[in-house]
Amino acid sequence: MQRRYIFLIAAAVLAVAIVAVCSQGPSFAQNTGTDKNLKIGVVNIAEVFEKSAERDAREKELQDMMDQAMAQVGEYKREAQKLQEEVEKLEKGSEKYAKLNKQRIALMAKTEIFAEQSKIKIQNRENAFRQELYSMIREAIDKYAEQNGYDLVLKIDDNRISGKSLVTQDIQMSTRIVLYNSQKMDLTDTIIAIINKK
Repeated sequence: MQRRYIFLIAAAVLAVAIVAVCSQGPSFAQNTGTDKNLKIGVVNIAEVFEKSAERDAREKELQDMMDQAMAQVGEYKREAQKLQEEVEKLEKGSEKYAKLNKQRIALMAKTEIFAEQSKIKIQNRENAFRQELYSMIREAIDKYAEQNGYDLVLKIDDNRISGKSLVTQDIQMSTRIVLYNSQKMDLTDTIIAIINKK
């Protein structure tokens, strides 16, 4: 755990150093022997996700899947309730009682299995969607950076510490790579516009 924190702190220091070097302008190019300054941009991936039109469409798809699953579960439960009411009217130990009670138990088991399978299906679809959207974002960043001469694009986060627990706050602070960037380096709105045009 301690090694992990040391690595994260080192990464943060490196990112700050890169930004600082970039701000040195022509002197950096002269000192390193390169013929140009580093061109660096930053993107808030979380904000791109949040404002992506594709995300809205996919979330509607997931909500439709959830609604359909819940409707089916509700139908199974109503059928089970009817069987329960019929069973309660019958004499225990009778052949019909045993038959209907067996159907009721089987239907309850079917309902639980269906609900669990639906949950897994929706989770898998959500995971696939996030991977697809992240790939779209990375592709947009790569293409824009290449076309506009960027040497490096870093991920930034919201500056606020939003976690309620100390552990969450510690993770947010220790995993934050870029501690400062000028607004002109921020490509977030540009990438959002590119993503939403597709």
